[in-house]
Amino acid sequence: MQNPKRAKDLLYLHDVLAGGTDVADRISRDLASIRAADSMAVTMIENGARQIGSAHQGRSAPLVDTLAMLTERDGLSETVAEAQLKGFLVDLEEILTDAAGRR
Repeated sequence: MQNPKRAKDLLYLHDVLAGGTDVADRISRDLASIRAADSMAVTMIENGARQIGSAHQGRSAPLVDTLAMLTERDGLSETVAEAQLKGFLVDLEEILTDAAGRR
């Protein structure tokens, strides 16, 4: 594992977003509140969206490491783990992009 912290961060995001639409809706509401309260929030949210976008493109080392964790922990095949993880990351990227108000 080259950078275990990045892989653990992706695993954490996977687990949060696995909470379903209620969790995703709550993230959206919280981001809207943060954006309303802080003039720098849009920049931070946009940066987060770019980083998440980069994380799910291709097969970066952190992504591969996260897939290994998911297959071991949850007993998923790598194909299923990758589909789940990338799906959640795409969803999060969309939530962040929408929250930044730049769509």
